[in-house]
Amino acid sequence: MSCVIHLLLVVLLGSATVNAQNQRPPPRPTTAATPSKPSTSSSSSKTTSTSSQSVATTSIAKLATSATSQSSSGSSFSSAWSSITSQSSTGSSIIPAQTPSTTSVPSGYIRGVNIGAWLLLEPWMNTDLFSGTTAIDELTFDALPSASSALSNHWATYFTEADVEFIAGYGMNALRIPIGFWAFDTLGTPFISGAQAYLDQAIVWARASGLKVLVDIHGSPGSQNGWDHSGNATGCSWQLGSNTTYLGDSMLNNINVLKQVVTKYGSTQYADVVYAIEIANEPISWGANNIDVTKNWASVAYSAMKSVATNPDVQILMHDGFMGPQDWYDLASAINSNSASPQFALDVHLYQNQVASDSSLNMTQHIQNACNWGNTAKNSLLPVYVGEFSAAVNICVNPDGSNFGDDGTQSCTVTGCQCTSTVSIDQWSPALKNLTRMYWEAQIQAFEHANAGYFLWGFGAWGGWSMRDLYSYGVIGDTINERVYGTQCTFVV
Repeated sequence: MSCVIHLLLVVLLGSATVNAQNQRPPPRPTTAATPSKPSTSSSSSKTTSTSSQSVATTSIAKLATSATSQSSSGSSFSSAWSSITSQSSTGSSIIPAQTPSTTSVPSGYIRGVNIGAWLLLEPWMNTDLFSGTTAIDELTFDALPSASSALSNHWATYFTEADVEFIAGYGMNALRIPIGFWAFDTLGTPFISGAQAYLDQAIVWARASGLKVLVDIHGSPGSQNGWDHSGNATGCSWQLGSNTTYLGDSMLNNINVLKQVVTKYGSTQYADVVYAIEIANEPISWGANNIDVTKNWASVAYSAMKSVATNPDVQILMHDGFMGPQDWYDLASAINSNSASPQFALDVHLYQNQVASDSSLNMTQHIQNACNWGNTAKNSLLPVYVGEFSAAVNICVNPDGSNFGDDGTQSCTVTGCQCTSTVSIDQWSPALKNLTRMYWEAQIQAFEHANAGYFLWGFGAWGGWSMRDLYSYGVIGDTINERVYGTQCTFVV
């Protein structure tokens, strides 16, 4: 687990918004601050856009004193950007927010959320389970004497039907559910099985609420990346013994597991709800892995899965290996053959909080990067999903909306300044909430312009990483269609 206009902030929508927030469900317990998803050791580990933007000002527009004092007309990114860069750095320019408006997308477009840390544990999210233990991943957690009972309780309580109904009520239409290979076949490993039954239950809930499901094989045999969210943080041996013409034991075992998965969830029985299966999550393309071997494996896996799937429309997704869509055009062209209903699709993860250079960006630069994604993905020659993104960035925000990247080179000097790394979401100021809302809306605008769909990471956790908290504390809108900041991006394609 990878554009913009920096300004603007306005009131939080007045009393109407306050009333709406009072009706929101209670948030999950917060911690001292918004956590950081563990970053990887390589700067290329996430498909993030981190190139520096030439920005004349690091201040964002001051908050307006009331929503009614603002213009109701939206500003395009191009015109707003010209206005911003023509201002001094005093933060005196104001980019008005609109009264809440709604938007829509074509029928069938995927708008979803990840149900991470449920059926595959992640230590940074499952602190209640890992605290006080020596476990570093699910493999070592499953070796603990109390693991079986702890997992059973976790699976039964972490995510419920009420959560599915909440997600549907918000207007999202899909769930991406990460799960490890061992839920289907432990392959002689010490992992504890049992999660498959809860995946089945979630699919029943999703069907009842009209949601689609993407079954995401988040942990592969041998570990596709050596990171804890693969279930095994001790090393990456996924491609051991493999090359571009021969597949080793782990990759062959992986395909056999995938055939089990698609035989069940790619059947006509699930055709109304399981729309896709993701065959590998975030395989690295350096170190122990080679991208050409990964692509060869993906081609073999695709053919093997399609040979046993009885639902001809089930899509097969593959993570891009942090290489970008362009590296997959050749394989996609060979598989999809210009089909009007392509069955092979790509997953990219777009975070702006995973490498050091991300933390030097102010919100204008973060939003510019988000808008730029819209142009990049629009040129893709195959369906591209943003399988993971986040509303969380590392910034510090003053009460007037001026802000700077929280990379350790600057610190708060103004009373009321808040940094996402040190302030829990229940204490966020209107300025910080508004900036986060801006960024959230810009990302979604870019994705809905260019991609086949997107999935927020994630539902649980807390702070800027949690859909539930973002909603409960009034950071995002009352529905996925609600917009306050209008058009922030102008696309060239």
